[in-house]
Amino acid sequence: MLLIELAFFVSGGWLLYQGHKQGNRKLLLQLRIVSICSLALTLFALLAFFLSLNAASNETFYNILTLVSAPMLCSKYWALSWFLWACLLMGTLCNFNKTAAKK
Repeated sequence: MLLIELAFFVSGGWLLYQGHKQGNRKLLLQLRIVSICSLALTLFALLAFFLSLNAASNETFYNILTLVSAPMLCSKYWALSWFLWACLLMGTLCNFNKTAAKK
């Protein structure tokens, strides 16, 4: 299951590499937006899941969390998914600035 979680981020890493290599600011910006949305939605869904009071709402918020962050629930290492999304986000920030400096 850990390999499935890691395999999910291969395409994001490849897009990050291609965006940096080609100097494609639009691609890097799109990847940044996806990373921010995933991190924010996962945070809100996880907080709602932990703060839910009864079993019915707990199950509902767990299902929402499953939809929002499927790679996080693939393995038992939940923090790894957040870390990899954050790495993609930071990679777009660093590469975005390097690309802007080249032009």
